[in-house]
Amino acid sequence: MSREVHVRFCEGPEVRSLRPTHPYVRLDEAFVYPAVMLAAFSRKVIGCAMEDHLWAELALAALERAIRRQQITRVG
Repeated sequence: MSREVHVRFCEGPEVRSLRPTHPYVRLDEAFVYPAVMLAAFSRKVIGCAMEDHLWAELALAALERAIRRQQITRVG
C-alpha cells in the first residue's frame, strides 16, 4: 500500500475511493502487479496473486486462491 493510500485510508469513512498511485511493484529489473482479494467486512486478505502482466488471469488467480483458502478453513 502506498503512503498516499495509507494516509487516505486513515482519514476515515469520508474517503470514497482508495486508488494507489502505482498499481505495480518495482523489483530490480522488472515490475510485478499484485491482485488481492479482501473480505468484505473484516478487510483481511483472503487471496492474492502476483504476475508480470496485468491481464484478467491475474484477478482470477487471486480469486481461485481465495476460494481454495475458504474451502480449506471450512473443512479443517
